[in-house]
Amino acid sequence: MADGGEVSAPGLAALPGIALHVLRQALTRPGLRSMLRRTPGGAPRISLIITARHTPAQIDRAAALVRLAIATLQAGRARRRDV
Repeated sequence: MADGGEVSAPGLAALPGIALHVLRQALTRPGLRSMLRRTPGGAPRISLIITARHTPAQIDRAAALVRLAIATLQAGRARRRDV
């Protein structure tokens, strides 16, 4: 939105072995704003909240934090499985 209002991205789909509410909590820790929602077909998604005031660098950082959160949660799951 041109006025700086919030918009949501298409969303992250559920990942095998990672509950979306846990991923959302992991994204909140570094300050990312997100929301849990469902698609019209009922599939769960996490959408990041992005405003027109976010810079490309901030959006790139958010994408990197999403990748890091997913990798960290997957690594934790693998360690628990190996124990």
